[in-house]
Amino acid sequence: MKILAIDTTAKTVAAALCEENSLLGEVTVNAKNTHSEAMLPTIERLLSTFSLSPKDVDLYALTRGPGSFTGVRIGAATIKGLAFRDSGETPVPIAAVSTLEALAYNFFGLGSDRDPFIAVPVMDARRSQAYTAAFLMSGGKPQQLCPDSALSLDELKELLTGIAKGRRIMFVGDGYPLAWDYFSENDFGLDVAETPFTLRSPRGGSIALCGYHHYLDGDTVTEKTLTPSYLRGI
Repeated sequence: MKILAIDTTAKTVAAALCEENSLLGEVTVNAKNTHSEAMLPTIERLLSTFSLSPKDVDLYALTRGPGSFTGVRIGAATIKGLAFRDSGETPVPIAAVSTLEALAYNFFGLGSDRDPFIAVPVMDARRSQAYTAAFLMSGGKPQQLCPDSALSLDELKELLTGIAKGRRIMFVGDGYPLAWDYFSENDFGLDVAETPFTLRSPRGGSIALCGYHHYLDGDTVTEKTLTPSYLRGI
């Protein structure tokens, strides 16, 4: 099964091509051009490297939001176009996953039953808020501990104080610098650890793996039923 995964919900454009849970190629782009300009050439480069076309893709994995409203729409429109099939053709399944869950998948396989930690995706939601959630990492898939939310850093502190229970906390996402500064410079009694640089940003491979697991669980949509998730009104 060939999986094409994309993310346009944050400042970074991320994409990957996988064979089930094996990574074939991954691209991360931080550029001034818009996501609508960067994403299609990125996808074309990935597919052409392996002499493939969209018709060869068996599963699309997409971060459906939360994130930039424009970015969320661009990602959904891109996948709808790639997954479109003529009437009578079998629809291509789409795993539309939470951007926050996909970020937590950067830590997939890390932690253990003896030494679990809390992964906390943090994305800039403007209005002095962050899109965030918390996931328990104990050596396998992320286990979500609270719903995706838009919170202030003060509200996030209260949330983590209630669920961390002495465990290490590691942030991930484009809100990492703000969260790290806020929590590391204040003594809140929380065990905040610095996340390795290579794990802080969206990764296409993480999105693909997250989407593949959703596919195995029967959680997919088609290009006709795909809908973005904005978390709050536009």
